[in-house]
Parts: sequence; C-alpha cells; structure tokens
Amino acid sequence: MRNKKKIVVYIMIISILLIFTGTLYVQINSSLQVKSVNVDIREYGIGWTFEEFKSLYEYVNETEDKDYQLIRQENVFPSEDKNDYCGITIWAKIKNRSFLDVNVYNTYIVDEDVNSPIIKASTEISEDFGNFEEVEEFCVIAFDMYRGDMTDEEILEYIKTLKLEVYYGNTIDRNSTLKLDLKDYDVKLSDR
Repeated sequence: MRNKKKIVVYIMIISILLIFTGTLYVQINSSLQVKSVNVDIREYGIGWTFEEFKSLYEYVNETEDKDYQLIRQENVFPSEDKNDYCGITIWAKIKNRSFLDVNVYNTYIVDEDVNSPIIKASTEISEDFGNFEEVEEFCVIAFDMYRGDMTDEEILEYIKTLKLEVYYGNTIDRNSTLKLDLKDYDVKLSDR
C-alpha cells in the first residue's frame, strides 16, 4: 500500500514538472503566434529616380549594411523602367503569448536563390510587444522586387512560397527565432 502511494506521489511530481517545463518553454521560446498575413504591393520609389534606386543597392552592396539583405545577385536590374519594380510589405496579425515582454529586432528571407525577383529587403524591424499583447498590423518585412510583367496575383502566389525567420528576444532569452513559412497561411492582398 505504501509503495502505491509513493508511485502516485512520484507520478504527480513528474506531471507537475512536465507541465511547468512545457509552460516555461512556450513562454520563453514560442512566445509569438502569427494569426494572419497580409501583403501590400506598391509602386516602387514614388519620388525616386531609377538611378537613385540602383545607387542604394550599390551602396548597400559596397558597405555590407546589415540593415539590408541583398538577394538578387545576377542581372540585378533587368530593366531600366522603374515601373518594372515594386515595393512589398508583409504585415501580420501577431500575438505575444508570453507573460514576458518581447522585442522583435530582425527578419530575414531564407533560402532565396540569386535569381530571385527580390532585390533587397530591409531586415531591421524593431517592435516591442507587451505581455499577452496582440498587434493587428505588424510589419514583418519590406522588400523591393523586380515584377516585370507579373500581375499582383502572381506576385502574391510567389510571396506564398517565401520562408522568413523573425528574430526576437525577451528578458530571459534574447535569441529566439520564429520560422514563418508563408505557405502555411492564407496570405491575402491588403485592403489598405
């Protein structure tokens, strides 16, 4: 009879430890939850000339500015027509599921090849989320791309193939990563 009580006590202790450990893991390492994703497609560089657009790319390439990710490496500017390029912003409805405040500090596009239509992305995104806060429109990443004769619908289908890594931290763990595979979401054009 005593052995049964000991076994029950051990099982209860192990169960409590597992629940505590699982909760702590979610609080620290899986804090952010993406609920929906929207995309803005806009005319590129209102007020910019095509030469200024190219100059920014060349500056980033030469200085290795860490606030940008250069993706397209071959035939970077296949057209001299500014209308063949567009700016893209990916927005997400996102929730911090943690009791800890979270700071998002970078987002990178993963596994894109050198012939990608994406030319460069702005990677430095700084946003603070309070504990259990939900934000309707969080700018995940913004980038410039060569659209050529792609329609908005074709661009949207292409964007659904992207994989992103969102880097964030809290007071306990400064280096957490949210892997965002856009094919897992019902990505829609924004109605902005």
